[in-house]
Amino acid sequence: MDQIKSQEQLELEQAMQLATDDRFTLTDDGDVTWALGKLEEIEEKRLNNQKIVEEAIYPHQLKINQAKEWLAKTNQKT
Repeated sequence: MDQIKSQEQLELEQAMQLATDDRFTLTDDGDVTWALGKLEEIEEKRLNNQKIVEEAIYPHQLKINQAKEWLAKTNQKT
């Protein structure tokens, strides 16, 4: 049991060390510019992924909307 506990403690210590690692500390304007550029790349990729998905589902969404309209009209008649 002590061996498992010491392994868990070691893993916790390693995680805490990683959390305090300063490799992502922004220290000057160049670092900030780099970080902002990376964030812009991430956002651009996210938007591109969203566009791909929307284009892929668009034809199906049209059919779904038509089916819902038909259903609403049909149910309204009864």
